[in-house]
Amino acid sequence: MKNKESLLAMATVKYTIGYDDRFVYVSPSWSVFAKENGAPQLADNAVIGRLIFDFLTGIDCKELYRMIFKHCRESNRKLIFPFRCDSPNIKRFMELHIISDSQGKLHFEAQLLKVTPRKYNVLLAKCTHRSDRMIKICSWCKLVEISKDHWVDIDTALEQHGLFNESDIPKLTHGICPNCYVSFASRYKK
Repeated sequence: MKNKESLLAMATVKYTIGYDDRFVYVSPSWSVFAKENGAPQLADNAVIGRLIFDFLTGIDCKELYRMIFKHCRESNRKLIFPFRCDSPNIKRFMELHIISDSQGKLHFEAQLLKVTPRKYNVLLAKCTHRSDRMIKICSWCKLVEISKDHWVDIDTALEQHGLFNESDIPKLTHGICPNCYVSFASRYKK
């Protein structure tokens, strides 16, 4: 697990996107988080000017974020919702705060609420050699779809279902499990 100082540095990650959904600001903690999670190419100002949707996969995931962004801009209210941001060794329980300003910028603050150690999960390892097979993981709760409309916890998928062996680790694509979709869409869909 990361040391206490690293976790505290990542406790709040801030970033801003413009009215056109392009990154205009990332906090220093963004870079710490990116580097410590195997994505140094996203550190510092590497994402500035890029669309946030360049970093989201799955049509349903992008659609849901568009609904959330639209709702936030139109309502001018702060939106708060929970999400997970796990690594192979830890489960991170987080909360995302989004607020719009008068120019249509969206200001994000991802706050770390709790960290729990986990048995190493090869499916989440960035350096793992991957097969051409794809598996969908929920962007919010980290359940994985192991068969059509059957979603389970990512650790359960590895341990109990034995779906993945070292030579057949699938690529991850982000989506939304049915429970999270219903929960978020019911709040933000017009």
